[in-house]
Amino acid sequence: DSSLVCTAGADGVAKVWDWESGRCIFTHSNTVDFGPVEGAEKNKLAGYLDGSFNSDGTMLVLTDDSGRLTILD
Repeated sequence: DSSLVCTAGADGVAKVWDWESGRCIFTHSNTVDFGPVEGAEKNKLAGYLDGSFNSDGTMLVLTDDSGRLTILD
């Protein structure tokens, strides 16, 4: 859907917006909960570095500064 856009950044929050209406339709906070996590890193927000929708727009893949992938569908 060409009316969807994603914003994500160093604050660890990703938002999907309906470009036409200007409304946020989805929010995700990238909390470090899984995988090998040091004690001080647990439950922190990992900043997003890059991301892309797949070719048919049904999934969003984001990378973060903890070396993880987030896949949203």
